[in-house]
Amino acid sequence: MRFPHLFGRRYAWLVPVLFLLVCFIYPLFTILWVSFNWAGGGMLALLTDATTWYVVGFTLRLASLSVVATLLPALVASFVFARYQFWGREFFLSLSLLPFVMPISVTATAFTALLGERGIITVWLQHALGIELDLAQSFTLLILVHIFYNYPLASRLLTDYWRENGFALEPVARVYGASAWVLWWRIRLPILFPMLASVSLLVFAFSFTSFGTVLLLGGNRHITLEVEIYRQAVGFLNFQDAAWLSCLQLILMGTVFAGYGTLQRAWLSGTRHRPQPLRPSVTLTDNLWLGGVFILWAALLLPLVALIWSSLYLGGEWSWAGYRGLFALERRSVLTEPPIRAMLHSLRFALLTTIGALSLGGVMAYELRRMRSRWAGWLDWLFMMPLATSTVTLGFGFILALDEPPLNLRTSFWMIPIAHTLVALPIVMRTLLTAWRAIPNALYEASRLAGASPLNTFLKLEFPLLRGAIVTAGMLAFAISLGEFGATLFIARSDFQTVPLIIYRLLGQPGGNNYAQAMSLSVLLLLLTAFGWLGIRFLANQDQR
Repeated sequence: MRFPHLFGRRYAWLVPVLFLLVCFIYPLFTILWVSFNWAGGGMLALLTDATTWYVVGFTLRLASLSVVATLLPALVASFVFARYQFWGREFFLSLSLLPFVMPISVTATAFTALLGERGIITVWLQHALGIELDLAQSFTLLILVHIFYNYPLASRLLTDYWRENGFALEPVARVYGASAWVLWWRIRLPILFPMLASVSLLVFAFSFTSFGTVLLLGGNRHITLEVEIYRQAVGFLNFQDAAWLSCLQLILMGTVFAGYGTLQRAWLSGTRHRPQPLRPSVTLTDNLWLGGVFILWAALLLPLVALIWSSLYLGGEWSWAGYRGLFALERRSVLTEPPIRAMLHSLRFALLTTIGALSLGGVMAYELRRMRSRWAGWLDWLFMMPLATSTVTLGFGFILALDEPPLNLRTSFWMIPIAHTLVALPIVMRTLLTAWRAIPNALYEASRLAGASPLNTFLKLEFPLLRGAIVTAGMLAFAISLGEFGATLFIARSDFQTVPLIIYRLLGQPGGNNYAQAMSLSVLLLLLTAFGWLGIRFLANQDQR
């Protein structure tokens, strides 16, 4: 069966591969070239500098503590969702990944509204109880933010795995008199270990590369490896040290994702059991478990409620001034155009990203679906590489590699949608590839026996079955583009600022008007992301029916 494309059956995959080679592999090799080609003892000086290892050590400590702080509540929540049937279970599961897909600028602004210097809890504690709570730019605040967007992902992965594997042996253990303590340490945790280890590496990677979180909330007190790359490249124009630090980060993240891939193959190849039926909560212990999970979810909602509250409650009274200020450029503003223009730029970039990611990801998913050679595995791995690469490293590679002929895109409008497409491409391709591989081969055989042409097969068989996956992949690409921050901060022009960049600039300036506009703009971005994610979940539920 052939796919109806312009370049012929054998060479369609060259288009997305060429895009990846030019826009991803070439910038990475340029970083390596800058690192090793410049004369002098830059590498030795950097590796023997105490500041370098302090930054690396702080980044490792932040990521490691984030793993521990995230897994404890995620383990409790996954146990409850995998075991009990209760009111609101499906609703909470549908919303489970919303904090994870929220733009980091929105998350940072929400925690600023909750625990910042003018945050709701900070002000209430000071006026009501006389307690001075100073969490602004603190290490504790960074950990809380990491829990906020990593906990839902960890909880969801553990829940799905636990339902299939976690409870099958418990009836036998109970027959032999196993206590609750023995069940946890001898049955549940050993069975969960492969997934726990892989989730730990995933949370570690996301915390290690949390550039936006640390830059927006850490100030000058906390500097991670990614923030130091940005400071060296943009602040000091020290490209060589930035290149060396980028190489160091690539090595560390490559090691982490290699370990994650090994563990993922281990638990994917493990024994699968039939999911145990959910049971209602009847005992006091059951209700305590449920109560703990509801408290966790209420804590997750607090920053979002604080964000909306802070956008409307200004100077001790209710006001729409923050939203009205989005449509005007105030005097002495740090911006060059009204903030709402950034929303228009972001929507335009997101639309171009969606079109590009769906086109390239769709072609590659189709080709990988029908490939039977050893090249299929290599191409699949190649297209997943951007997911394991920091967006800061990607943006730094862009300004090094794409700023001179024949690829002089440094001042081009297309630089941002290209970068966003590259970030969204692995997720789009994986979503479409999974859906394509789920189509039974028997349907293709029936289509062939009926004499359908390749074009009719695609239009009447494949496309209807893939429609939900295509919309889901498109919405994911759209949301990723709206919230992308790291690469955009490197490459965005002053006349094409996106919403996350405007929020960053407004939060960095004093004044109540700037603060109100940052909150209001964050609420608009939050609503866009939430509606998009709810649409994805609705389509997924429709497909399951």
